[in-house]
Amino acid sequence: GHSEGKGGGGRSPLASGEETAVSEKSYKSANAWKTELEEEMVAYEALNYTLSESEAERAKLFNRPREELEHDSEKVHKLRWTLTFIIAIGTALTAVLITFCTQNLIQVKLDLGKTWIDMERDGSTFRGAALLIIIALCTAFGAVGALFTVFEPVAAGSGIPEIKSLLNGIMVKRSMRIKTLLAKASGVVFAVAGGLPVGKEGPMIHSGAIMGAGLSQGKSTTFGWDTRWTKFMDFRNDKEKRDFIACGSAAGVAAAFGAPLGGVMFCLEEGASWWHPDLTWRTLFCAMTSAFITNIFLSGIKGQTHWGILSTPGLLAFGGDNTNNFDFTAWEIPGFMFIGVVGGALGALFNLANEHLTLWRRRKVTGRLKRYVEVVTIAALVSLVSFGIPMAFGKTFCMMEEREGCPSREDT
Repeated sequence: GHSEGKGGGGRSPLASGEETAVSEKSYKSANAWKTELEEEMVAYEALNYTLSESEAERAKLFNRPREELEHDSEKVHKLRWTLTFIIAIGTALTAVLITFCTQNLIQVKLDLGKTWIDMERDGSTFRGAALLIIIALCTAFGAVGALFTVFEPVAAGSGIPEIKSLLNGIMVKRSMRIKTLLAKASGVVFAVAGGLPVGKEGPMIHSGAIMGAGLSQGKSTTFGWDTRWTKFMDFRNDKEKRDFIACGSAAGVAAAFGAPLGGVMFCLEEGASWWHPDLTWRTLFCAMTSAFITNIFLSGIKGQTHWGILSTPGLLAFGGDNTNNFDFTAWEIPGFMFIGVVGGALGALFNLANEHLTLWRRRKVTGRLKRYVEVVTIAALVSLVSFGIPMAFGKTFCMMEEREGCPSREDT
């Protein structure tokens, strides 16, 4: 026994103390990790999309007599479709308002730049003053747009991940509030006007979802009003709210791209895990109505046509060919195939670079201040490249040569 203890086969008090210290350190580390995880999960909430078919359970859920629920089922069904129509109108008008404000801010920027360019030509200011004015204005627009995400952080980004999470049963808190809608819409207006490489399409899906959530519940946490005495109480459960959010998301896709079927397929394939046939018709109706109303209003706002002429199916425009020459020959098909292959390869390369850049930003660009400085810096660089390159080449021409004072290709 003496030799066994001396040879190290036994456990010394020191070794036991070290193990105790290690176990306590591991315990504290595990608790710290658990506390950090719990703090992160506070922003999320699990939803229950299983609505009981029992009349007694439904009467208990809505706190109303069973006979009253049976009598009002037809009225609730009609109200459900009416709300779907109102959500489509609200989403379309939001898209039109965002486009209208964005166009006016861009026009202010272009008019100011043209004024300073004319001053440079007249010799009343130094060369490069117009470029500095444009950079300052774009940077200011980007800075203002980023401020809205400081006051409402959930409004940052496209909003599509939040919508997909919600449609699958995980609610990101504050993502469905009117305050978030106002911050996102305002931020998009200034970001696009500032020339940042962002678009209105993703935020429109989030905006439509907020429309669906807010209008269907008949209450607002931001403004503190509630319509508890109305039929809206019948829709205050997770299942009904999810269905209206799906309708609003489809309306947002339709307003952005002019594709009602695309809106339905987005919700059906990319978004919701719970679906039923009646929801298919409601989302299609909501998306078609939103696309139609957006088309009517944008046709007059953009100034290219008159009100009522359906010439602008969505917010996104891929350009066009004014020559109306769409004929092609058989020998051009291999060229089209080559362009498709190159486009696919470049797209894969872009996705790879975007993934690595996102991971790098997640590690390095942390905190609100760093993210805010990042937005301002990118806005300045984008404006410098966009307006500096044409100025460096010294020759520019307008695509619309009929504009007054606009040089043509022959003049350059």
